[in-house]
Amino acid sequence: MVREVIRHSGAPVSDSELELSDSNSPEPLPSSQLKTPARSKPSHIVSEPKHPSAAKQFRSTTNASFAAVGDFLQQKAAIDKERLEFIRKREARREEEAVQRREEEEKLRKADMAKMVLSMNAVTDEVKAAANDYLLSLFKP
Repeated sequence: MVREVIRHSGAPVSDSELELSDSNSPEPLPSSQLKTPARSKPSHIVSEPKHPSAAKQFRSTTNASFAAVGDFLQQKAAIDKERLEFIRKREARREEEAVQRREEEEKLRKADMAKMVLSMNAVTDEVKAAANDYLLSLFKP
């Protein structure tokens, strides 16, 4: 697209009509005598660039960047969700292992107590028999 640019030394650059008035004449000039940019001789020709403007490039680059950021955030959210699920499973497994460990420690403590009861001389035969039955029950499935 090409358009002509007209410049007057005393007037601002504009595409609107420029009025030239005679300072000695009190009457305004008729509209047919107005000097318009189309009737004046152009000082130079301005052509619009054929390549995309910087603003269009900036918008397309910005849109692409925001799309990339959106994709990144979606991927990060998916990874964080998987990580959270993994952490929850690990914590549940650790809690289950801790419960099993406490149960095993309780069994060992009871077994040690039963052994100690069997080795005591001041205990009745009934208590010794109960301790012996408990120790035998540990070996049964």
